Amino acid sequence: AVLTKQGVFSRAEGEKKVRYQMYDVMIYKTLMGLTFTLSTTRLLQFLQINSQMGPKVSTITRMFVDLAFFISIISVFIAAYGVATEAIIYPVGKDDGLKNLWNIVWRPYIHLFGELATDDLKDQLNDGYCKLRVKIRKQFVTI
Repeated sequence: AVLTKQGVFSRAEGEKKVRYQMYDVMIYKTLMGLTFTLSTTRLLQFLQINSQMGPKVSTITRMFVDLAFFISIISVFIAAYGVATEAIIYPVGKDDGLKNLWNIVWRPYIHLFGELATDDLKDQLNDGYCKLRVKIRKQFVTI
C-alpha cells in the first residue's frame, strides 16, 4: 500500500485501486478519539466504586466543572482584548475573512503566556498597515 495525497492505494495487478480517501482517515481518527473518550469515562465510573479512588475521581470531576466556568469567563476577556487590539492595529480595517477571527483569538491567547509576537507587528508596519499608528508615533517623536 502506498500513501499519497489522494489516498491510500494498493498495487494489485498493475492497477491502482483506491481503498479509502484521506477524509475517511480523518473520520476514522475522530471516531477513534470519541471511542477513547467514552471508554475513559466508563473507566472513571468504574473507579468511583473503589473506596480509595472514588473520592479522588469525584474531586477531579468537580474541578472540571470549576475549570469550565473559569474558561468561559476568561474567553470573554480574551475576545474583548482581541477585538480591541485588532481595532487598534488596523484602524481602517482589512477584509481577510477567517484570518481576522484567528487573530482575534490567537494573539490574546499567546499574550497570556508572555509571547508578544512583535515580529508580526513590525512586518505589518512595513507592509503599510497601521498608517494611523505610524503618523501618531511620528508626532510623538517630534514633540
